[in-house]
Amino acid sequence: VDASRGRDARQRSSVPGGIVVAAGLLLGACLEFVVETPPGVLRWLAFSASAGQLELAGAQGGLWSGAADLRWHAAAAPVLALGRWDWHFSVHGLLRPAWQVKVTQGPVRGSFIAVPGMAGVGLDQLDLQARADTLPAGLGMLDLVHPSGQLALQAPHLELQHGRWSGAGTGSWRNAASSLVALAPLGSWRAEWRLQDGSGDYRISTESGPLHLDGSGQLRSDRAPSLQARAWSDPADAAVLQPMLQMFGPAAPDGSVLIRQP
Repeated sequence: VDASRGRDARQRSSVPGGIVVAAGLLLGACLEFVVETPPGVLRWLAFSASAGQLELAGAQGGLWSGAADLRWHAAAAPVLALGRWDWHFSVHGLLRPAWQVKVTQGPVRGSFIAVPGMAGVGLDQLDLQARADTLPAGLGMLDLVHPSGQLALQAPHLELQHGRWSGAGTGSWRNAASSLVALAPLGSWRAEWRLQDGSGDYRISTESGPLHLDGSGQLRSDRAPSLQARAWSDPADAAVLQPMLQMFGPAAPDGSVLIRQP
């Protein structure tokens, strides 16, 4: 009887131990998956979260910390090669899981905080910079002027849900120049923009320089941005800038040119 009781006690005591061992193995497997996530899973996660717009290539590491080459596929726009980015897990706001994302090499410089949600992903503290001469071909009138200068994009918070962006921010083109004219810089311009469910508008104004731009346009996720703007030069530089301005249309009596991009 005593032997039987001993065997039963050992069997009962081994059950919790087995559960602990199984839980430990499961936890270890989960941790290994997070640290060394298969590249195919990372590509699928990026594709799903961005509704097919973000492509990862050459992924290394895992969900906790890693790096990959990023390419952005937007409707009615050239594919943007964004360079190589790395990410690190962190905690954001009210103990929400998030990832600090920063570019390490490529034509773009900048960073943001990615905060996953139930229906998409949020981007906080977005701050990106690039040289204008690294823009891909296929951007309408920009292809005509062979631009250079510094581009910047900032937004305090953006939401991407079902492939549609919502949020507001600013864009700027500073110390702009063109290979078509010897005068440089032509100016610095700023755009205030806003989006709601993939549609929105923006307004351009001039910060400095001899070439002035004043206009607005519409933003749509399924097409290239539209633009209707008036461009004119300071009188002292009209002789140099007028030939380039007239590439976009005939000059009005005051020397300004109306620029339209559908």
